[in-house]
Amino acid sequence: MNMTKLFRNIRKSLLTKGKTISYLKYGIGEIVLVVIWILIPENLAQLCPPAPKGGSTHL
Repeated sequence: MNMTKLFRNIRKSLLTKGKTISYLKYGIGEIVLVVIWILIPENLAQLCPPAPKGGSTHL
């Protein structure tokens, strides 16, 4: 069974069993995780200054 069918079956079973609140909590949690994973690299990029461009280094 591929992952798409598995998640589709889970989604259908949650909605048909009257567990709409659990399904909504799951969906909101997924959205929050995606937003966090997008914001972490952006914040790290702001903390680290860009490397100087050029071929020579001074000692």
